[in-house]
Amino acid sequence: MAQLTLYLFGPPRVAVDGVERYIRRRKAVALLAYLAVTRQPHSRDALATLFWPDFDQTSARDNLRHTLSELHQALDRKWLMIDRTTVRLGDDAKPWVDLWQFHQLLSDCQQHGHAKDQPCSACLPLLQQAVELYHKECPLLWNWPHHGFGR
Repeated sequence: MAQLTLYLFGPPRVAVDGVERYIRRRKAVALLAYLAVTRQPHSRDALATLFWPDFDQTSARDNLRHTLSELHQALDRKWLMIDRTTVRLGDDAKPWVDLWQFHQLLSDCQQHGHAKDQPCSACLPLLQQAVELYHKECPLLWNWPHHGFGR
């Protein structure tokens, strides 16, 4: 099966099988990220209210319908399960998300039973991978001198 990849560090991006997909609406990418991170079905009414809070329900649902159509098309009509009342990622959709990978690497370090401020030699490669993952996706933040992340 194809691989859906979500990059949430830095400007959000979506790729399928390593090929980045252009999704015109920013809210479409945000909606996909929300579905992936929450990992549960959501009612169309709740999503319409969440993403278009300043619109009446009819206009919000219209915006949601157009956004879902664009997103579904950009993803080759895979990954999303959309019906009249709910939206969710499909059962087979197991996206790779940089945020999850980052948290997994940090979690792996915490399993070693030592103080958080004293990583062991096994933690150092994991921490380096986490830093590289973040640095790769957020180069502007990494090099911004006011953050203190600089080299």
